[in-house]
Amino acid sequence: RAGAPPKTILISSSVEGEGKTWTAVNTALAFAQTGASTLLIDADLRRPRCHEMMESENSTGLSEILVGQCEPADLVRRVNGHPLFFLAAGSRVPNPAELLTSVKMREVMQSFAAQYDYVLIDSAPLMYASDTIGIATMVDGVVVVLGAYTSKHNVRRACNRLQQVGAKVLGVVLNGVDIHHPDYSEQKRYYFS
Repeated sequence: RAGAPPKTILISSSVEGEGKTWTAVNTALAFAQTGASTLLIDADLRRPRCHEMMESENSTGLSEILVGQCEPADLVRRVNGHPLFFLAAGSRVPNPAELLTSVKMREVMQSFAAQYDYVLIDSAPLMYASDTIGIATMVDGVVVVLGAYTSKHNVRRACNRLQQVGAKVLGVVLNGVDIHHPDYSEQKRYYFS
């Protein structure tokens, strides 16, 4: 957006296996390579995966911050000398939705937005977790990641859930498309019509 680009961006998908975590990690790396200080947060407290791709541990992280056991400054890690920073999901908790939609989460997000040029959040899929919808209300916008074979019905339901809470959909990433396949043009029309 001209004049006021989004600083806090939620990256999610409608269902599992669409490539949202890969998209979040690679987008964070791309932002950091421009010289912008970029924080990647793994907010998928049910099935966190960012730490595996970032070759980091997941013993402590966002969940410890949200329950008040640790301070953010103690857990955010700098990645390989780039202006890329990472906050793992942390230990499993019995109530991820309650933590991720809390006032504390909103405060943490506001604090991070003030410290970093960009904050990217990887979350649970929209169709499986109500907390993802809650996080969508705390950010400047949402990028929805879709797999090439995700049903159009699931895509519409996910986008409708975001619209119902007033979340801004910044765009869509379509993953796993074979651009050399004869049906490539048909796949594009299918999703973007």
